[in-house]
Amino acid sequence: MKSSYQSHFAQSRAFLREQRRGYSIILTGLVILYLILLKKEVNVYGFHFFNHLALIFPHWFSAQLTDLGSGVGVVGLSLCFLIFRPELICRMLIAGIICGLLVTVSKHYFDVLRPAAILSSLNIIGNIHFKFSFPSGHTAAAFVFAGSVYLACRHRGVKAGLLIMAGFVGISRIIVGAHWPTDVAMGAIIGLGSAYLAAHICPTIWLGIRLRLLSFITIFVVLMVTEIKGEYDFPLMASVKVFRWVMIFIALILIVRHILLFWLIVKPKKI
Repeated sequence: MKSSYQSHFAQSRAFLREQRRGYSIILTGLVILYLILLKKEVNVYGFHFFNHLALIFPHWFSAQLTDLGSGVGVVGLSLCFLIFRPELICRMLIAGIICGLLVTVSKHYFDVLRPAAILSSLNIIGNIHFKFSFPSGHTAAAFVFAGSVYLACRHRGVKAGLLIMAGFVGISRIIVGAHWPTDVAMGAIIGLGSAYLAAHICPTIWLGIRLRLLSFITIFVVLMVTEIKGEYDFPLMASVKVFRWVMIFIALILIVRHILLFWLIVKPKKI
C-alpha cells in the first residue's frame, strides 16, 4: 500500500513538472504585465480603454461574464468539474483556501480605493464599490480554477480555453468599473500562484466513494447557502440569477448521476 502511494505521488510530481514550463511562462508574462501597469499613466489609460467597452458590449453580457468569477460562479464550475475529476477535490480546496486568504489579507492591508472613488468620469455596471480594490477577487478566483485545471489536464484546447475565459473575467472587472488593471493583473498572479502551490503541496488523491459523495454534497450545500444568503452585484439583471440557478441545477443533476452510477453499476459488481 505504501509503495503504491509513493508510486502515485511520484507520477503526480512528474506530471506537474511536465506542465511547469508553460505555466511558468504564463505566470512570468503576468508579472511583467503587472510591473508595466505600476506606472500610473499606463494603469489609468488601461482602465479607460477597457472601461469604454461598457458602451459597446450589452450590459447583461458584461455582468454575466464578470459573475463567473463570483464565489457562486467559481464554486459551481468547480463542483461540476470535480464530479468528473474527484481526485482533485483536496488540491482545489487547498488552492481555494490559499487564494482566498491572500486576496482577503491583501485587500485589507493595501486598502486601495476603487476607480469610482477616484475618477470623476467612468462607466459603472451594477453596484458601486469604493474600497478594497487591490487585488481583484473575481479575477483571482477565475484564475485559481483555470490554473488548477491546467495543472491536471493534458488537453491543450481545454487549458487555453479556460485561461482565456479567466482573462475575459478579469477584463470584465474593468469594463464594469470595479477594478484597476493592476488589480486584475495581481488577481491573476495570485490565482495561478495559489493553484501551483496547492498542486505542489497536494498530489491527486482518490477519496473513498462515501467521502467523495460527502464532499460533493458539502460543496453543494455551501453553494446553495451562498446563493440564497449572498448579495448580487447586478440586482436588476435577472439573467445573472437565472444563469446561477441553471448552473446549480446542473451540479445537482451531476451529483445525482454520480450516486446512481455508484449504486447501479459499481455496487452490484461487488456482490
